[in-house]
Amino acid sequence: MTSSRAWFVVHPQGLVVRRAEDRVELPTDDDADALGLLDLDAHELGAIEGVQAVAASIGDGPLAPPFEVGRLRELYPLLGDARFLMAGRATQVVEWSTTHKFCGRCATATERVATERCMRCPSCGLLAYPRIYFGSQPWPFPHSLMVGFFAEWAAGEIRADGREILDAHWFRTDQLPMIPPPLSIARRLIDAWVAGAPQSS
Repeated sequence: MTSSRAWFVVHPQGLVVRRAEDRVELPTDDDADALGLLDLDAHELGAIEGVQAVAASIGDGPLAPPFEVGRLRELYPLLGDARFLMAGRATQVVEWSTTHKFCGRCATATERVATERCMRCPSCGLLAYPRIYFGSQPWPFPHSLMVGFFAEWAAGEIRADGREILDAHWFRTDQLPMIPPPLSIARRLIDAWVAGAPQSS
């Protein structure tokens, strides 16, 4: 396993890739340096194919070979399912970051929150999150949005952080504990998972 990250570099016209004969490759850390990208501006996306993936944006300027810009739809056969889906997530995250540089309430320049994917206004405290999750519902205590999303388990033991999540366990679809009422987004997540999971015999 290499230590170099996979960079999903979002260009106004598509995704920056490195052409290698009849295939395309994602930029590496060395490529990111060559493209003038900074770690400070990168967004962590999670692991893919044994390496960490990050997203970053780049301006609408010319690119020198071997770099080129490809439209996502055209890149799909070359990227494969996993990288194509991650490219879509990268595009959404970069778009969110770009369009939330200023507070929608008071127009103050926003700041990235270090502990979660969020832009925060240092003046009025308004929080802005990207819209990449399974669904959402109002959480008016006093003005929040509850979001739900699916994640893939990579490896290791499940651990609760002890603050937001006090306890966590794995469950089979046919051995669920008491679950939330249908109105909650947690129940919608569970129902969707059970409906799409292979049933045990």
